[in-house]
Amino acid sequence: MSKKQFALLFVCSLILWTCGNGLLPLLPVYAARLGANSAVAGYYLAFVSIALTLGAISAGWVSDGLHSRKLPLIIASSLNVPFFWLLGHVHTIWELTVFTAIIWLGGGLGLALISILAGLSAGENERGKIFGILALTSGLGALIGGLGVGWLVDRWGYITMFNILAIFSAVLPLVALLLEEIDTKQPQVINTQEEKSPGLGKSFYWLFAASIV
Repeated sequence: MSKKQFALLFVCSLILWTCGNGLLPLLPVYAARLGANSAVAGYYLAFVSIALTLGAISAGWVSDGLHSRKLPLIIASSLNVPFFWLLGHVHTIWELTVFTAIIWLGGGLGLALISILAGLSAGENERGKIFGILALTSGLGALIGGLGVGWLVDRWGYITMFNILAIFSAVLPLVALLLEEIDTKQPQVINTQEEKSPGLGKSFYWLFAASIV
């Protein structure tokens, strides 16, 4: 993978994790300000987590359907910008839930697409290093987001904080525009017999289960 491609993927991932990890601890507090009790706040967080999961699951289908990983990343990250702004102007818990779910859906989709691009861009002998360094963006994003978002709320309030997050998230589609699209088209081969898919294998399911735990 070229240094430019890796740097761009790192920045994209860092922006998503910074916005998500920085905002997540404040969401129950913000929901309470809109009248939500503890149970409703819990349902709210569960719903947006489902949206995050659906976004990640849909990444493969979306990218295969569009024959692109770069384009859906640009679209999803662009759509998130106005919804960050709208979060600062909600008046009901239902508005908060819908807008947050849309952002989390785009975030899950974006993170999965970044991983797909990283896997396609990385050479066979460097994937461990590439994904290991990209994994640092989660913790680094939590550090930057946790320190920055909380400070913004304390100093200027929620509306200003959401406005700044909207501006910050607008950097992502601009960075994504510079990414190199990886062509995965394979030459057509005429087969006389249908080949059965080999499946993902036991190792994948063990890793998947360990990740959930």
